[in-house]
Amino acid sequence: MNHVWGPFSHPDREMHVIKSENETVSHHYTHHVLLMAAVPVICAFIGTTQIGWNFGDGTVVQLSWFTGLYLAIVFYGLMLAGVAIMGRVIHWMARNYPQRPSLAHCMV
Repeated sequence: MNHVWGPFSHPDREMHVIKSENETVSHHYTHHVLLMAAVPVICAFIGTTQIGWNFGDGTVVQLSWFTGLYLAIVFYGLMLAGVAIMGRVIHWMARNYPQRPSLAHCMV
């Protein structure tokens, strides 16, 4: 979370700072991923249950509160799983580097 603009403004210095940090996967999930994954889930829940979709013919399709909650839970789980899968993809892609990072480092 602290490194949002650094890679764009000064990438060399920011990558050294990121490399020097020793965050664990559990710390990363509890302090960053759980909160950041909740933002689009909450917005989608509010949008689908309160505002709905208008397809141009004047009718608005809204989801019920229960259906929206069910989809929000599924969406949240998929977001969390997506972070873990992306960490595994990064680990798989780094297999050819001489200093191959650990799976935990790739997930963080």
